Amino acid sequence: MLASLCACGAKTAADDAHEAAELKPAGSNPEASETAGSDLVNKGVELLHKSERQRVDLEEALNCFAQAAEMGNDAGRLLAGYVLNLELEPVSRQSSERAAEYLQGCTGETAHYAKLCEGYTYLDGKGEEADPKKVKALWTEGMNSIDEAALEADSSLPYLAEAEFLLGLVYYVGCTVEQDYARALEYFEKAAQLNNGFSNVTIGYMYQHGKGVSPDYARALECYNKAADQNIGSAYNNIGIMYYNGTGVEQDYVRAREYFEKAAELGEGRSCSWLGLLYQNGIGVEQDYARAIEYYEKGIELRDDGGCCNRLAMMYLNGEGVEQDYARAIELFEKEAKMESDGYALSGLGRMYFNGLGVEQDYARALEYFERAAEQNNGYAYNDMGSMYYNGTGVEQDYARAIEYFEKGAELGDIVGYSWLGSMYHDGVGVAQDYAKAFEYFEKGAERGNGACYSWLGQMYYNGEGIERNYDKARECYAKAAELGVPGAAESLANMAG
Repeated sequence: MLASLCACGAKTAADDAHEAAELKPAGSNPEASETAGSDLVNKGVELLHKSERQRVDLEEALNCFAQAAEMGNDAGRLLAGYVLNLELEPVSRQSSERAAEYLQGCTGETAHYAKLCEGYTYLDGKGEEADPKKVKALWTEGMNSIDEAALEADSSLPYLAEAEFLLGLVYYVGCTVEQDYARALEYFEKAAQLNNGFSNVTIGYMYQHGKGVSPDYARALECYNKAADQNIGSAYNNIGIMYYNGTGVEQDYVRAREYFEKAAELGEGRSCSWLGLLYQNGIGVEQDYARAIEYYEKGIELRDDGGCCNRLAMMYLNGEGVEQDYARAIELFEKEAKMESDGYALSGLGRMYFNGLGVEQDYARALEYFERAAEQNNGYAYNDMGSMYYNGTGVEQDYARAIEYFEKGAELGDIVGYSWLGSMYHDGVGVAQDYAKAFEYFEKGAERGNGACYSWLGQMYYNGEGIERNYDKARECYAKAAELGVPGAAESLANMAG
């Protein structure tokens, strides 16, 4: 949902600040130290919340927070941990340990918000493996101690924008409190008014996808552009997706690529995935497998890779642009399985064990991976389990269970399930034969681009199975199936011409 921004480097700004603080101790005057720490925090906040943030400003802001933290300033600790934990460019991915060091050192009121910030690390695997239980534990501890009314009453807090963003995130996700998009939006908007760039990204996402509000693409684009002005890579990425899909704007692959490139420069791993996709498939650019692989590998290096592991794994699995390498494919699927939340990599591993590709064929292991992927609502996994129960492969044949899984897979977007369901009702396999129900499933699948469903529709129109015979419709459906590469469809079309 919210992607971290990152870049690779051997040394972070926080490291420089840490070393400087060791060389220049704060001194023995507590009052002077406290004043100096507060001044540094205020200066850092000014730099962090500039409406047009330059990279050097962010580095300097982090330096200010880190030096204030070394002076014992709790706000400095929280804000240094915040910047490092959200990994704003140009902070590198190696920053998660230093972020934890700052956040865990917070005391008093800041410690509660530090728990929220630390929980974000485990939300999508930012620097660590995703761990929903750890998120819930940290956020619960933080929320139990936070007085939201008191926060609203104190506008002088130097970390007010970050606190409001973190609270918005808690209500948006809803793993500790009841999910409340309206409350989340309220916090995000308050933070955005204080120039918190991540809040603008999240507000844009909510308007783009209708999360608690009516979809409003113009508002989404407006919010993304505000965040992009602050060099927030995820904002550029989201604008790129809008141009790629033609969502609220005229579809434009060239502009999409330009936004993805800018996001990738800012360390946005998901944009590397999109750029790889463009070059792999020649969308708006000349097809270039080497360039695609380069972007996928960059995304993997950034760790917030938006599916780069999966796409590169598929290239090695199929030998597309690279020498076929099952071992490498498995390695990439396993790496992605630790980070993802949609089950795609787990489904890929299941198929490799099912087919014995690079591993010994093992139906039980395959089913285990499919079940884990299904728990993450992966439609492909449901379809694969459905085929196992349909054929009795590695399990006892069970048509009722097969139908259940095919329906769930189709509901989750796996269009192959429609052809399975249609064929079962067409032939009366495990259910009473029902041409009307079969036609309904085939039509749904065809509308979503399932070539096999077009072929089945062609057969039903040609033979008048449950519908009035219509040769023109049959030709149309067979032609579409042939266009989509369905075996036998071109032959059926040719036979009609004869």
